[in-house]
Amino acid sequence: MTGPPRLIGDIGGTHVRLALANSDGTILARATVEGDDFPSLSAAILAGIAQMSAEPRPRNAVLAVAGPVTGPSFTLTNRPEWSVAIEQLRHDLSLNRLTLINDFAALALAIPALREADSVPLGPPDLVAEPGAPIGVLGPGTGLGVAGLVRCAEGWAPIAGEGGHALIAAADDREAEILTAVRRFGGRTSGDRILSGPGLSLIHAALAGTSPEDAPDAATIADDESSLARETLAQFAKWLGAFAGDLALTLGARGGIYIGGGVVPNLGEAFPVDRFRAGFEVKGRLSDYVRSVPTRLIVRKDAPMLGVLQAFGRTGTGIVTSAGPNQ
Repeated sequence: MTGPPRLIGDIGGTHVRLALANSDGTILARATVEGDDFPSLSAAILAGIAQMSAEPRPRNAVLAVAGPVTGPSFTLTNRPEWSVAIEQLRHDLSLNRLTLINDFAALALAIPALREADSVPLGPPDLVAEPGAPIGVLGPGTGLGVAGLVRCAEGWAPIAGEGGHALIAAADDREAEILTAVRRFGGRTSGDRILSGPGLSLIHAALAGTSPEDAPDAATIADDESSLARETLAQFAKWLGAFAGDLALTLGARGGIYIGGGVVPNLGEAFPVDRFRAGFEVKGRLSDYVRSVPTRLIVRKDAPMLGVLQAFGRTGTGIVTSAGPNQ
């Protein structure tokens, strides 16, 4: 390797995951720090760089961030105190060039580079993606990320957006009751709020008739064999499936729908795939359309970082770059 390494990062509402890579994409070092331990994004990233003992220091970086990347400043949706100007962040990190990309746009870029074993079917294993067709990506974590991927003359281009903040719809009276209860807790009944780790606790509280503060966390719900926990997981899976099916309709995603984020993999066998797929396929007159669309769970843990590597040198919607003089 010649020259300093490149810094890549996946900046979420909970974790800041960083790595150093050489010019061919080989990962040289990794670090993870917890967002709660730092007052600012720059402080968290500098701590991660120090952990990796980078010498020489990186001068070029691409960071995937959990929020809209639309201009000279940005705010992490689920950590608003980390609002920062991109130019200031580049200066704080002593970088010549800093590119920010929406985190799920980065994850979408990783899809063509995934190996067969990097994802597993969520539903019928024999469904085949239509080659070159649009692909949808979504994933519950601290919130809900959503993006798309479309074929273009240069290869694949990500579609960055904030679809996770679309509202959840009730398909029957029972679901309407649950959403009414969640609404009483305050805030919108959006995918970001309900189809997330904290959202599992909201659904549990709504079903139990308790306050969200008294509800168990996602890991506890997954380990609980009670009928209440099972109903919570079934409703979560059905709504996630319905949301994924809506994304398939919106994008014409016959190239498949991929589920990322940390929640579903961490639920493991407690996640009811049958309820997810049932929600995915119930689309009225368009049920046959989505029934043939494969749905897969991304199990490769560093898939977001793989996508970030693909973002070097890219421009487009959801990608903003700050560069110093002569860069």
